[in-house]
Amino acid sequence: MVKIEPSKCVCGECRKEFYMEWEFEIVDVSERPQGECVWYHGEGEQECPKCGNILYGGFSATEYPAGALESNSKAEVSDSMETGKSKINDPVIRFFDI
Repeated sequence: MVKIEPSKCVCGECRKEFYMEWEFEIVDVSERPQGECVWYHGEGEQECPKCGNILYGGFSATEYPAGALESNSKAEVSDSMETGKSKINDPVIRFFDI
């Protein structure tokens, strides 16, 4: 099972700090010598509670071997007011058994 923690954001318009939830899906699974390799893609969108600027972000991650984060890359961050200054921390990805 995978859990992705909310990421801290900073609005580029008003500098307000808040958190964004991530939505994600499995985009591919393949077999490797140590078992399955799983590729994830996630996206998030959150409105700044102070000024209404909407922040957008995305990431991709690879789990291999099972339960281990092999790689994680965050896509560019953008916002509705096109400030070029908004920031979203990398998502924290946790793997665990149920």
